[in-house]
Amino acid sequence: MIDNKQMTSASALHGHAISATALKGALCMSDANMRKGLGCLTVAPGTAIGLAGLTDGVGPTGWRGLAEVLGWLIVCLAAAGMFAIVLGQKRSSLELRLLVHIGAIGGGCLVYRSVRWLCLDAPMPAKILFTDSVQKIGVAGLLVGGLWTIHAIWGAWRS
Repeated sequence: MIDNKQMTSASALHGHAISATALKGALCMSDANMRKGLGCLTVAPGTAIGLAGLTDGVGPTGWRGLAEVLGWLIVCLAAAGMFAIVLGQKRSSLELRLLVHIGAIGGGCLVYRSVRWLCLDAPMPAKILFTDSVQKIGVAGLLVGGLWTIHAIWGAWRS
């Protein structure tokens, strides 16, 4: 194991201005953090496009609009978590990994087709159902976030 003095002197010898803490952090990045980052990266374009569509001024405004945007972000975070799980299955059997990857690709195609249908050809009740669902997810996320914040503050106050 290399200690802080050896890392600092080794980086100084090679002309690099890297701190020992930064070098240790870069060398010790866990697989879980890498998977979470890849999961978020895979969902980022869809998140940005969805947010642009939700905030274009056509949809609901006020608290309903805020709930819809928050619900969309929660759905995208959940998708990122699922992608992180799918991308992190290196310890399972090859057949299971292939099945999960094929299911993820098929699920992605199904979501794409559904959203495309929902934006273009869907009847109004389907659009209302989608909007209401995303708003309810947003309100639930806001409530859970508020309760978690109260719990964190209460725990810090009691300590």
